[in-house]
Amino acid sequence: MRRISILFIFIFYGQQVFLQDCRQTDSLALVAIYEATDGPNWTTTWDLNRPVDSWFGIQVNELGCVTHIDLDGNPDFRFNSNNGGGGNNLKNELPKTFGQFSSLTYLNLQQNSLLEGFLPEDILLLPKIELISYLGNSLSGVVPNNLGDLKSLKILDFSGNNLTGEFPERLWSIDSIEFLALSNNSFEGQIPPSIGNGSELREVLVNNNNFSGSLPREFENLLNLEKVHINNNRINGSLPEINSESLQQFYFFDSAIEGCYPDSFKKYCGTPTQGQILGFFRQFMPWFGDFEMFCSNETQIGAPCSDVFQNTVNDRIRENCECLGDEIADDSCRERDSLALIDLYNSTDGPNWVIQWDTLVEIDNWHGISLNENECVTRIFLQFNGLEGTLPTSISNISELEDLTILSSVVPG
Repeated sequence: MRRISILFIFIFYGQQVFLQDCRQTDSLALVAIYEATDGPNWTTTWDLNRPVDSWFGIQVNELGCVTHIDLDGNPDFRFNSNNGGGGNNLKNELPKTFGQFSSLTYLNLQQNSLLEGFLPEDILLLPKIELISYLGNSLSGVVPNNLGDLKSLKILDFSGNNLTGEFPERLWSIDSIEFLALSNNSFEGQIPPSIGNGSELREVLVNNNNFSGSLPREFENLLNLEKVHINNNRINGSLPEINSESLQQFYFFDSAIEGCYPDSFKKYCGTPTQGQILGFFRQFMPWFGDFEMFCSNETQIGAPCSDVFQNTVNDRIRENCECLGDEIADDSCRERDSLALIDLYNSTDGPNWVIQWDTLVEIDNWHGISLNENECVTRIFLQFNGLEGTLPTSISNISELEDLTILSSVVPG
């Protein structure tokens, strides 16, 4: 009985010590955030003389430890990716105190547009964190690679900041991640194949950045995928197979996606998703990316497209899903070649040639000039015709020229 009593006293005492330490460390960390971000001028400020659990945007657990920080202006402690409550007027840089919140699971500071500086690295010390949202702040710099150590993270929103560099590969593939939003920054690099390891991933919102390269085929492993926004990047290559039955949106306009729609996209035809697969004006794709045409059972091979080359016509999707047109002759060579011939005439004393040119008639009728079927000059034969002077450099503009014969007192220019 005595041993049980001692054990009970030890457990009770230990809880009391943890309770006291938790309340003290967390309240001090909150005060540091308050002071560093101009707390007295927040939209809704804190009364530091009152208990922590009465402070705006703060929730604690039964031990008094801070579990939720929601300072987006509407502290409902529910994530809203569509602007939340408009912020709480936090400004300046965040202090390095987040690592003291041993029980924090929810950190929402979105829409505080004057919150600036680098991402606090001590958020790496939050073992229980499930949500981090800095949407619509003014953070800058790069994202620390070891942010991928936050194995409980489900929602990560860095949209609308000034973040740069490559987004850490480890963060693409956190097992627990469900929502990943990086829109409207200056991230670069490629989306890695490891994204296919994020089995819980529902939303990938990376539009309006500088991502490049092709989408990895491992997208086919994301069976819970609901939204993909990759528009307004430099992402190229073909679309990967998408096997999610839950897909609602796939935006890839203003990218460099090319080639045919994968067969797996057929399952979205005739569903609400059909109108939310947006790749319009993708010139290298069938029907310029028009998904409605794809769903009308039209054949992709042979569909119109644009290979952006000016010297081709009848651009269409070929058997390998490449957009390619038929080459046409350069219809400007007649004018270009005639100008070079006039230079030749003027620089070699044309009016005194044995047989002169009438420059007011078509070049087909000029002495010693031969054209091909595309009306490009292929031969200049002016042997013993009394040319005197210098051969003009513009003669090199006659790109189809095969024979130049001039046996007179003419030297190269």
